[in-house]
Amino acid sequence: MEDPERTENLESKPLFPDWLLPASILDFRDKLNRDFLWGSRKLYLINWEDISHPKALGGLSILVAKFRNQALIMKLGWRLVH
Repeated sequence: MEDPERTENLESKPLFPDWLLPASILDFRDKLNRDFLWGSRKLYLINWEDISHPKALGGLSILVAKFRNQALIMKLGWRLVH
């Protein structure tokens, strides 16, 4: 019998995982997030690092693509080892 929770997690996997993306694409994803948040302003009122903090620490919990990429690569490595 198949575990429904496991099936749900497998179905929610992205078709093209982030760990396959080059750094230039990750930078572009961060740029899209910043442009969406700030628009065409030249002077930013809040630092990007402050915005990427968790909500509990006063940020907006916007993930930095490079850090998420590193986490997914480490997760893949962990799965290969175990």
